[in-house]
Amino acid sequence: MSEPPPDSFTGSDILGASSDAVPQHTTPTWESELLISGASVFGLLQLPPVIDAFGSRLNGQLASAWHYTVFLGSLYANAVVYGLIITFLLHLATRAYWVALVGLRSVFPQGIRWDRDRSGSISRQVLRERYGDQDANIERADNFSTLVFAVGIALVVMAMVGAILGMPALILAPILQTRIWPLRDPDAWLLIMMGIVFVPIIAFRLLDSTMGTRIRPNGYLARLIGSMYQFFATLGGQRVVAPLLITLTTNITRKHGLMVIVVMLWLLMSGVSLLAIYHRDPSAIARLSIARQITQMRQDPSFYADMAANPKSIPHIQSDVISDPYVRLWVPLDPHRQRSFDKACSRSQPTAAAADFGQRFVQEAALAACLGNLFRVQLDGALLPGLRWHFMRDDAIGIDGLCAYISTSALASGEHELLIAQPAADQADKDDITQPWRIPFMR
Repeated sequence: MSEPPPDSFTGSDILGASSDAVPQHTTPTWESELLISGASVFGLLQLPPVIDAFGSRLNGQLASAWHYTVFLGSLYANAVVYGLIITFLLHLATRAYWVALVGLRSVFPQGIRWDRDRSGSISRQVLRERYGDQDANIERADNFSTLVFAVGIALVVMAMVGAILGMPALILAPILQTRIWPLRDPDAWLLIMMGIVFVPIIAFRLLDSTMGTRIRPNGYLARLIGSMYQFFATLGGQRVVAPLLITLTTNITRKHGLMVIVVMLWLLMSGVSLLAIYHRDPSAIARLSIARQITQMRQDPSFYADMAANPKSIPHIQSDVISDPYVRLWVPLDPHRQRSFDKACSRSQPTAAAADFGQRFVQEAALAACLGNLFRVQLDGALLPGLRWHFMRDDAIGIDGLCAYISTSALASGEHELLIAQPAADQADKDDITQPWRIPFMR
């Protein structure tokens, strides 16, 4: 009988001297992969609520021009975190499958006993050809687990590169809009800055891929493309992403390797976007289903100061059951409604000439009254004119607002409801009909 050629390997070569040993063709980083996945996944699960809370607080403190900057910043941060969580969970699952195969190889070193298989002869032949080599099964599971880990990390790195490239535009756009050159559409500067950043990258890449072979190597255009791509490669962290991405895209599929990675990144960003929309307004998704009416019946705990675990920038009172002789109502002076405030109360602004404290106090009281009137507070359907409003900052969410005290001495015992009108938002759609806030409470 002829001996196997030197380049081939047998089951004993894979398993080493003992069937209990880890196969020698196992990915050498498997222990590091397991350590990273196991140690990181549980800590990462704590980050999304922290990112959402920080984004909500920051969004409530900045003008409307910063809305998309905060939203996209939170979106990319959550995409990185959720991408890592999904990667580590999938990697732990696939590596656990590999461990199970290695364990079975140790328990049953003879492998599959095809003589005891009760399936038909044809199916047995097919299964034996595909999965008869247990050592090959172990190697495939090992390679697949490592591939899952590498693809997940590549997606996360691509999301980080997108954030690095887009963040200068996200920061410069609101600065230009609020301080240098305000435009009628507050989102126009964001589109312009995004175009300045990404259009050259796309244009030079298309030019190189379609006409690169016809461009003179040492010509001006070739040097320009090379310099620009070198600049954006350095700016976008290509030294980190390129070794992973190029290796994967040139080996996963022959023609559409990059497209596979891009589609997976799109799915990740879309999922995180839907999750962010749901966290911000659960009814936004429920409106597409018959569950809309049920969702609208739920009461937001942020309307009550003693129930709000994660307070929002909305009006609130002290509790849903009022035992005090008054209802303490707080409404936010949301910077996203600044145009409504300026339009209605620009004449009530305190003047610099009001140096006397008493005169300035009177002017500030007039401004508070003017702003408070925009909320048109109603109690049980009856308008409450003449409420005395006071400027008060809510430190829990870091937003300035107005506070008014509503006497409950004349209220009968039972359920009551406050209605607070919403001033128009700066970026509200033309067809958007803003519903008032409804705060029920018991007396």
